[in-house]
Amino acid sequence: MEPTDQNRRAWDEIHRSRTRAASEQLLIPEQIFDLLPDDRGKHVLHLQCATGEATAQLVERSALVTAVDVSS
Repeated sequence: MEPTDQNRRAWDEIHRSRTRAASEQLLIPEQIFDLLPDDRGKHVLHLQCATGEATAQLVERSALVTAVDVSS
């Protein structure tokens, strides 16, 4: 199913308001990293990556990350 223009516009607006409100909330909590296996050099697919703050955290841990988000 392809997203409609109305769905994409709605998602973009939600995305903008969410990132303006608290971009630090987009980070992965350290407690989660404690539960993950060693990801150095591993390929990670980060879906719904938003503006990429959490993606950057994964890259800093030496993961090879592909990030995808529906928002423009």
